[in-house]
Amino acid sequence: MSRTSLLVRFIEPCAVAAVFGFLSTLVVGCVSTFSAEPLGEAVAILKPEEWNGVWMDMQGHMARVRIVDPADGKLLLIQDWRDCSAKTTESDTDTVVQLRQSGPWYFESPTEKEVLYEIWWALRRDREALFMCLADEERVRELVVSGALPGFVYEGDVVVWPLSPDQYSVLLSDARPVFRCDLPRIVFMRLPAELDPCRKSD
Repeated sequence: MSRTSLLVRFIEPCAVAAVFGFLSTLVVGCVSTFSAEPLGEAVAILKPEEWNGVWMDMQGHMARVRIVDPADGKLLLIQDWRDCSAKTTESDTDTVVQLRQSGPWYFESPTEKEVLYEIWWALRRDREALFMCLADEERVRELVVSGALPGFVYEGDVVVWPLSPDQYSVLLSDARPVFRCDLPRIVFMRLPAELDPCRKSD
């Protein structure tokens, strides 16, 4: 399965490998939780006024986001821009990403169909902050073994079957979250309009 993701495409061209190096080490080689379908109850409907602009990570590195298809959940990540009037840098680092959504949670929609899809991160938005949250694999295992989520465990790996809306409520419960936003704490902040050179042109 491909391990390319919104996380990798967003940060590597922005030279923030130092921030996410630990995350890459944590994820690669130890992923053992899968879903039979992409997570998210539906394709996200994205409002340009809520997403367009320049987003900054905790170390001050920035990337620009533009919504290209609001109804189809598609946004363009522009890692290196010099002129805000340009809608793309015409570089192969520019990437269109589609997001799926369940409540306040967002998931990247895979570009290629797979037999199983890795579960290891989700995005949660809180006003102008976007939190990168890692999956707690042991929590997923507990929910599957207890029957709270449909699926099975095979040779240590966990596979989750397609979820109903009620089961998404279990998966995304705040009581004991499957997706942990605290370790490591990874946050993107959208710059306010007065500090964003591209907000007006977008």
